[in-house]
Amino acid sequence: MAFLKHFAKPGVKRKVLDLQSQEYERKRIRKFQSSWQHSFSWLVYDTEANTMHCKICRSLKNDSGGDSPLIAGTSNFKIDVVRLHAACKQHQRNSELIAAKSTPISQSVAADCLGKLKRAEYTRLVSKFRSAHAIAKHHLSFNLFKTFCKLDTAKGLGVGTSHTTDKSAAQFVSAIANVERRRVIQKIESCKFLSLTMDVIFWGVCHFMCFFT
Repeated sequence: MAFLKHFAKPGVKRKVLDLQSQEYERKRIRKFQSSWQHSFSWLVYDTEANTMHCKICRSLKNDSGGDSPLIAGTSNFKIDVVRLHAACKQHQRNSELIAAKSTPISQSVAADCLGKLKRAEYTRLVSKFRSAHAIAKHHLSFNLFKTFCKLDTAKGLGVGTSHTTDKSAAQFVSAIANVERRRVIQKIESCKFLSLTMDVIFWGVCHFMCFFT
């Protein structure tokens, strides 16, 4: 190259003006392509006005306050216009709003979060009821209930910090007893015959009545 007076630098491309291509794009008559609606279900074509618009953003025009051409409607039938509208934050926000309105309350995000919270509370209560039942069944002190809760927390059960006192244990045991009492009463009322034997056991200063069937 040292002997050449005129040469092109490698790697540098010269600008080429394709006048024919520009003229074709300027005179080209574009039409709405129905195939676009397969990828963009919100796209609507108005045959009378010969325009296309976004049905989601148009329905929320008063709330969104956007200036996208697909809200009022446009005859600029280019796929780039549709893609640009689909990517804008306004359209995405409106799509989420419409989806939230059409979703049943039981299937909404808030309902799902509330359901998870309720399930977590239910799991904690089940663990506490089982601990209280074990304490009552083995004739242990209610003061051990807090220790049982700490043990469950160490196991990763996550029983929480509320209702972990000895008074709470007594309430749990009372609730269990009431349920069992109703169950026994229901069985007694539904049976046709009943045989009952009663005995008394003395233990120190206390005495217990035992029933045998």
